[in-house]
Amino acid sequence: MKVRFVQQVHLGAIPPLTEQSFNSGLAHISDSPHKDEVLSATTSIFGLPEHVQKVVSELPSSHGKDVKCEESPIGLTNCTWPVDEEWIPSPGGNTSSWVTGGIKRVDGKTSRAMIHVRGTNTRGCRIYFDQPVYDYKVRALDGNRWDGTQQDGYDIPPEGITTLFLWSRTWDRNFEVEVTFGPEGVDPAPPLSGKLACEYSEYASGIAGASGVESLRNEGRIPAFEEMLRFLPKWAVVTKAADGLVEVSRSFSL
Repeated sequence: MKVRFVQQVHLGAIPPLTEQSFNSGLAHISDSPHKDEVLSATTSIFGLPEHVQKVVSELPSSHGKDVKCEESPIGLTNCTWPVDEEWIPSPGGNTSSWVTGGIKRVDGKTSRAMIHVRGTNTRGCRIYFDQPVYDYKVRALDGNRWDGTQQDGYDIPPEGITTLFLWSRTWDRNFEVEVTFGPEGVDPAPPLSGKLACEYSEYASGIAGASGVESLRNEGRIPAFEEMLRFLPKWAVVTKAADGLVEVSRSFSL
């Protein structure tokens, strides 16, 4: 029986940035009051309802936790629970560098915004919007510049979109995205909020030679996934639920 795994880590919000720091393309958040704070971390397991709770019960990180299970529209069950600090992944660098970014309105344009997002040791990031966006342009800031727009036949629908998927063939890409999220000339200017997120699916396994839960926590780059590999029942196999095993995110508002 196959189950699907994903861990989600939410860090502090993206702080306001100066014009100079934004235009540099670096958009560091080292001055954020939440720079080393993990606000929440959860593990989720998706699978057939008659099996997924049995898998969850075998995992030490779920013991004593408030495990919430919900049925999806396709008949699968999603069980989620908060995890302690020792089960948080370590994609590289310090916590403040896992996902960095910034946002500002385009000069003179109340319904257009420029967004920077960069992840450490990853090639894939996302931008989740609480309000629809109706147009976008993407370019890379560190290296040869390139534009990413809609391909012919895949235009944004009239109702807009709420998620942008950003991919690169090189690691640690610093993406710059310009989005349009409302009509011009509206007073007051429309809001824009959401999350910057990056995905992690490649890691150095710490399970080889590990003995016991403490070793999994200390040696595994994604210790919650190592836990799955160690304690998964023999009748089950695990795969990732989405593009990454882990998604690290920060909220933003404009």
